[in-house]
Amino acid sequence: MKTPVNLPPYLIAAVLLLLTLFISGCVTSIEKYQAIDPNQKTITVPAGSFGLLGLLKSSLARDGWKMVVHNGETLTEGTVGRTVSLKTYDNPNKTRYLLKVNQGQEAIVISNESAWYSYDISVVDTLTGSEVLTYSGQGYGGGIALKFEEAMR
Repeated sequence: MKTPVNLPPYLIAAVLLLLTLFISGCVTSIEKYQAIDPNQKTITVPAGSFGLLGLLKSSLARDGWKMVVHNGETLTEGTVGRTVSLKTYDNPNKTRYLLKVNQGQEAIVISNESAWYSYDISVVDTLTGSEVLTYSGQGYGGGIALKFEEAMR
């Protein structure tokens, strides 16, 4: 029977640090300005599932959120002397919350969970127009999605 290889303590510490960063994400800032109403778990989300957005949507689905895809702006055109073009951003789906995500993937990897992202996430209460949650920073997709899911509870 072989005995385990003795690794130097600094190598073990480095591996543990990397694993911790991988699991938890890194360099993050979460601000929660008001509680989320657990009885109104409806949210308008952007279309698609590229990168971090797909992970965030999976987190919301696991936690019982009803998601409605944002269908864009409403355009109203008409003539009052001159041609008028109005764009309005309303909430035709009548969801309580709105998710906005800006993301940048820093490296190409095998899965979204292991990709490194720069991100800025905002959740807005559509009844009051106030921002409920902001979450920004850099980190691995899996850790970002896990912290987002916890913050949305």
